[in-house]
Amino acid sequence: MKTGGRISREERRKLILIRVRELFAKKGLHGATTRELAEAAGISEGLLFKIFPNKEALYHAMLALFSDNISEKSKKIMSLKPSTETLVLIVHLLVSELISVRLAERDDFIRLYIRSLAGDGEFASHVMEEAESQLIPMLRANIKAAIAAGDVMDSPVPHNLRAWFTDRLPFIIMMDFVPSAPVLNYGVSREKLIKHVVWFLLRGIGLKEESIRRYYNARGLAIEKR
Repeated sequence: MKTGGRISREERRKLILIRVRELFAKKGLHGATTRELAEAAGISEGLLFKIFPNKEALYHAMLALFSDNISEKSKKIMSLKPSTETLVLIVHLLVSELISVRLAERDDFIRLYIRSLAGDGEFASHVMEEAESQLIPMLRANIKAAIAAGDVMDSPVPHNLRAWFTDRLPFIIMMDFVPSAPVLNYGVSREKLIKHVVWFLLRGIGLKEESIRRYYNARGLAIEKR
């Protein structure tokens, strides 16, 4: 491996995971051979499997690396007490980070997800399990808090489905922007698209318009001061 200097075992491990993700994104767990993975990592097969016992371990370590990439802003919001205001912050952050922030890691993540849907579904199932254990419970708690505060209108849609729908829409829109030329022209700037999606989701959750206007503004979104 050409590193330009001596690196720690943990740094070497992370570099390998970054280098193999594109191959996994293209070929999936079962399609990528150990020889190809070693070539992508820039090391021999023997060294690769001294660090990772087998291909499955390498694959799952790569998945864990995606899960670890949580921004400080996201961590700050996750620590806030459930409320209508926190609900608006979560929805805005979810939409803005998925639609406006372009990351090579995230593009590979999406390619892996799409390939998984067309294959055995293993990676996609992992993604849903992660959401079900973290994001969805947080959304549910904040939806319940907004209902208790009188900020949400009655709806026949269960809390759990409102949470899942809120997660799924920005994720699907994000897929449209993975190619260098987006597959759909929404006819508005990325900034306006974010605002429209957030309003659409908040209204879909059942948030009253006056509550959205109260919390979805520059002052309400200034989380860096919290």
